[in-house]
Amino acid sequence: MEVAPAAAPAAASVAPVVNSNETILLAPISGEVIAIEEVPDAAFASKAVGEGVAIRPTGKIVVAPCDGELVKIFNTNHAFALVTDSGAELIVHIGIETVKLGGQGFTRLAQQGARVLKRATQFWNWILII
Repeated sequence: MEVAPAAAPAAASVAPVVNSNETILLAPISGEVIAIEEVPDAAFASKAVGEGVAIRPTGKIVVAPCDGELVKIFNTNHAFALVTDSGAELIVHIGIETVKLGGQGFTRLAQQGARVLKRATQFWNWILII
């Protein structure tokens, strides 16, 4: 799986060559991509919740990392699940221990069941609490 930064401009005249079994994910928020093992949370760093990457965010708008369907939004708005057009399932988790915020600091901009387009669909405007 390839991850591209959310702010990277798309080449208008060059289409990427992609194996039909691959899904290219764009970063759902701007920032520095880091290895999942560097996350200061044991559940993520140990990969107990699955493979992935992490992003030290510099932005506050979370966008769709790929085309697909928004199949689940967690009640506390700290995470959502997508099913890509190729059938892959993924979860985007926003922040560390953000479930404890109970949804505070997040403004939901999309609804469960929505068809989403990479970079075009905004999910949340959130306030990073450090």
